Amino acid sequence: MNFDNPHYDTSKCFSWLRKADNEVLLIIANFGHEAASIRLNIGKHAFDFLQLHENKLQTVTDLLTGETSVHTFTPTTTFDIMINGYGGAVLKLKTD
Repeated sequence: MNFDNPHYDTSKCFSWLRKADNEVLLIIANFGHEAASIRLNIGKHAFDFLQLHENKLQTVTDLLTGETSVHTFTPTTTFDIMINGYGGAVLKLKTD
């Protein structure tokens, strides 16, 4: 999904989704030494398979920092995040 994405360096960034009940984890790792401004595409197949709601505000909590924000996820827009060098994010999406 992100191999042709110029804002996602597949040689240094890795991301994946996991779901249990009504919680989804989005994990993003940056294995590069420089901070990365990542624009992650989440494909329609992920929304279908994980039964994620499209175009709905969702509370997102970074489990590493405790920071909370609200985002709308769609398969046609990117999820934008800055990840420090050799850093990562473990984001919990509340999907009521």
